[in-house]
Amino acid sequence: MSVFHGLRALGGTNSGVLLAANLSTSAVGVLTGVATARALGSVGRGELAILTYWPALVALLVNVGIGDAITLHVARKPQRLRSQVLVGGAVAVVCSGAGIFLGLILLPYLLRSDQHYLLSISYVYLLFIPGSIASALMSGALLGLQKFRALAAIRVTSGLLATAAVVTVALSGAGTPAVFAWLILASTTLPAVMCTVLLVSHLRNAPRMRINARTQVLDGARIHGTRVAAAVASAEDRAVANWALPQSSIGIYQIPAALTYVLPVIPLAISQLLFARLRDSDLKARQEMITTSYVRAILLSTIAAIVAIPLLPFVIPLVYGEVFSRAVGPALIITVSSVFSSGTMVLQSAARAQLSVRPCIYAEIAAIVTVGGISLPLIQLFGLNGLALAYLIGRSTSLVWMLRNTQELFGMPGMQLLPFSANFRRAARSELRDVFSIIIS
Repeated sequence: MSVFHGLRALGGTNSGVLLAANLSTSAVGVLTGVATARALGSVGRGELAILTYWPALVALLVNVGIGDAITLHVARKPQRLRSQVLVGGAVAVVCSGAGIFLGLILLPYLLRSDQHYLLSISYVYLLFIPGSIASALMSGALLGLQKFRALAAIRVTSGLLATAAVVTVALSGAGTPAVFAWLILASTTLPAVMCTVLLVSHLRNAPRMRINARTQVLDGARIHGTRVAAAVASAEDRAVANWALPQSSIGIYQIPAALTYVLPVIPLAISQLLFARLRDSDLKARQEMITTSYVRAILLSTIAAIVAIPLLPFVIPLVYGEVFSRAVGPALIITVSSVFSSGTMVLQSAARAQLSVRPCIYAEIAAIVTVGGISLPLIQLFGLNGLALAYLIGRSTSLVWMLRNTQELFGMPGMQLLPFSANFRRAARSELRDVFSIIIS
């Protein structure tokens, strides 16, 4: 009973609610990944990765941070919700059109010549761009209103529906890369519809006010610049896989690549809460929140990695099938990298909340250059393990860069956030006491 009450206490907090939503999203990713891998095999899974990767990357590039900008502006002045959503919607239409146009031009060059048979389906899948931008817009509005539970409910519900659809198709034997791509598109767009339904009453009651659309777009673009750089750096290994590996190896690498979405669920929840609350705090409070969030993310990610590492060599062949056993080595390396990624995620979220994005972008550029320079030689030496190792080195490079700039960003030296520092150990002891008190209360 004490564990049950402890979990209820955690679930009653905003961070617990967001964590539960992110865990459910990751569970959906795992279950749908298993279903598609079982249904398609390594080659078909590689085709699905090629179909979905490039439109998702284009969507990320053309999204000017609409969701983040609305979160910050609505959190400061909720009465401007209606005007913020209207302006954000107009920007979303422009960005979506630009993304589709850009995708139509670039796709023939992004796909290798032996992948051009997927081109016609890839063109249609560009509809992912407006779907993902709309979901970011409406989710950002809910987050700005501090509707954490509503946002969590939407993520959980849409995830369950997506899982049910994918598993049903896989079991029916009707699954093809194109069919699964359409299901992914539907699951990406559904949160936009659900968020809109929940926001109707708020939008109806909010007055229509004049706002500076230019400020919203520029704030969003500055914030999103960091996210684009981080996402490109984090997904660079998949781009290298799509260009350099045969179809079956691309499919196998999707298993460890999926861990980059699954393992960060804890730091993602911590970062989202920090991002929504940091902006209006004074300097001392900001430093305390950043330190606490950083240490919490590092500790919990390390615990998750320690639990996952001995299990992966048994779980991957058992769940995905023996054909995917080559994914074990890269998966272990990616798991280690999640600890570095968690620290980077928290620090960059804090910087974005302060609109101090230049050091974050430079950190990710350093990671991109590093991975770009070492990935192909490491692949030649170690195969798929080499690609995962390049990813690990890139994530650690980004974290080191962020730690070098914490004095400029937050007025606190990066040495205070290193595990051997007294400040880190003090915060870690406090976090561990909190965890144990929740469990035994």
